[in-house]
Amino acid sequence: SIAMRWNINNQWQVYSQADLSQATFSGTNKARDLWGVEREQERSYDRTQLLLGTRYRLAQHWYIKAEYSTTESDDNFQLYSYDKSLFNLKLDYG
Repeated sequence: SIAMRWNINNQWQVYSQADLSQATFSGTNKARDLWGVEREQERSYDRTQLLLGTRYRLAQHWYIKAEYSTTESDDNFQLYSYDKSLFNLKLDYG
């Protein structure tokens, strides 16, 4: 995981994070793929997650945050592969 934060001034902060992961599951997995074909093999995946956000101080303890994140997961069992994008707008007290 790699994370970076930049304090632009007392009110604005920009941040980002990147995560890369690979996994191989021990043992044999059995599943039907999206075409109904049953497969039996060791399961593995490669996943990339990226996040970019900004935070603005509204008052002493109140912040508004906007974040965009994207995830791409490639699995050798197509059933578990996905792409996902999210946009969040948050009001935080801290």
